[in-house]
Amino acid sequence: MTTLRQIQRSVLLGFSCLLLAASAFGLQPRSEPRDLWYTLWIDGVRAGYSRQSVTIAEDSITTASHTSLAIKRGPVEMAITMEQRFVESHDGRPIWASSEQRIGAMPLRTLVEFKDDGLLVTRTQGETTSVESLALPSEQWLAPAAAERYVRQRLESGATEIVVRTLDPSAGIAPITITRTILGDDTEVVNGKTIKTRLARSSTSYMPGVEMIEEFDLEGTTVRTETPMAGMSIESRISDERAALADVKGGAEVMVRTLIKPDRPIRNARQTTRASLALSLRSGTLPRFPSAGAQRVEPIDASTARLLIDLSSPQPASESDIANEAYLASTLACGSDDELIQHLAARAVKGVGESRIERAEAMRRFVRSYLDRKSLDVGFASASETARSRSGDCTEHAVLLAAMLRADGIPSRGVTGLVYVDEFLGEAGVFGYHMWTQALLDVGGVPTWVDLDAAIDDARASDATHIACAISTYADSETIEAYQSIIPLMGSLQIKIESIE
Repeated sequence: MTTLRQIQRSVLLGFSCLLLAASAFGLQPRSEPRDLWYTLWIDGVRAGYSRQSVTIAEDSITTASHTSLAIKRGPVEMAITMEQRFVESHDGRPIWASSEQRIGAMPLRTLVEFKDDGLLVTRTQGETTSVESLALPSEQWLAPAAAERYVRQRLESGATEIVVRTLDPSAGIAPITITRTILGDDTEVVNGKTIKTRLARSSTSYMPGVEMIEEFDLEGTTVRTETPMAGMSIESRISDERAALADVKGGAEVMVRTLIKPDRPIRNARQTTRASLALSLRSGTLPRFPSAGAQRVEPIDASTARLLIDLSSPQPASESDIANEAYLASTLACGSDDELIQHLAARAVKGVGESRIERAEAMRRFVRSYLDRKSLDVGFASASETARSRSGDCTEHAVLLAAMLRADGIPSRGVTGLVYVDEFLGEAGVFGYHMWTQALLDVGGVPTWVDLDAAIDDARASDATHIACAISTYADSETIEAYQSIIPLMGSLQIKIESIE
């Protein structure tokens, strides 16, 4: 059943977020040369390693990290690597920063150069490069080595809560706020020796609702971190190079536990057109779900909301959405100016006519058949990459369709959310994380966001079990912030079927 191979991709972003946060959280010694290695574990299963280093030159300090993670999505193994580098002067003036994220076949590289009058941001994926000039952040922040010095001063003064703002190029060019609360003293076994440690609880502004427990020695070096997420525990432990680089045998399975079983099964899910669903979290605050197209959201309290999905009565698009040029832009991820993508769009609508609704549906069906290798082992490929490989799962279906729509002059965007399937990885009747496309089309003469799922069904563009959680413009500047609302849901969301037809 092809549906089973086409869900569960966006959850990987959550794990990517955690790895990015780990390097930002870590307490380390004063700004002096170092080279520290950590092993990464998911629920007690070796999953990879992280290396944190500081190099000091005559006129600069370079803070760097490299993280490698191996996970399994059911039987399929997948590797994620991330590298970051930040160069600053000895007095804390930022010079340049870079990041490389390899989740798909082609890594995404970002270089941020700090000028007197602004930022120059260069992003590269494959053979495509974009350059953007931006204003300097308006709020105050500290480069990594300067942030370490500030944290050290606060610790030495006896502070029990430390708040620091810094910049992580892999998380965007907006400063992030890290809040650390000192909890007390403890002990930990490191390399066979029991040492005295201190505990802290940490959170970061770009992952609301996620808290990390840190344990660091009396010199300030992080020896262990633990982060609960998606019903599992992600842990890093200080190690040595040999142990950190030891082979990872398969990695931890991360997908099954993110599946959500509603209070009752849904029959003929693909034929549903209307639904009322009560969503709640076991703990914490429910993120804001988008109200657009067929989906309306009625907040009930801080942790509960009602979703009304009615395919026959979609809402008009907002004026800001209608005027937003980002939904027609050609970007690194959604390259609508790619000659092959333009060719595929023209091929998909040949003989269809001028109706945009019909052209969009023709492209949806084309993408479903064009990707003839339905594979979970492709990671976040761009539209250009997908057009050539003809492989992938829901993410690749969504971004290729979005790019083809834009090539035909139809505004589009990506949707990350949940969809109901009858069975996945041995679990019956569950909602799984999924991605699809929305096109801005005239419905009854009114501009409206219409759901187009190219991954699941030949005959139907969508159904009432599609729950939109986050919207993506596919902009080059878009970072993990676009997916923040997904993170608190994993392992905590509950779904009650109030009515469905």
